[in-house]
Amino acid sequence: MNRAILRLAVPTIVMNISVPLLGAVDTAVVGHLPQVYYLGAA
Repeated sequence: MNRAILRLAVPTIVMNISVPLLGAVDTAVVGHLPQVYYLGAA
């Protein structure tokens, strides 16, 4: 039973960690662009 729960839980945990991390990476990459309005568009 624990393996079945972990089999469902691990992908959800990884997804929940990756979404804010992806947003932080997007902000960091767009923050290095020369114009400010790129950051506003993101």
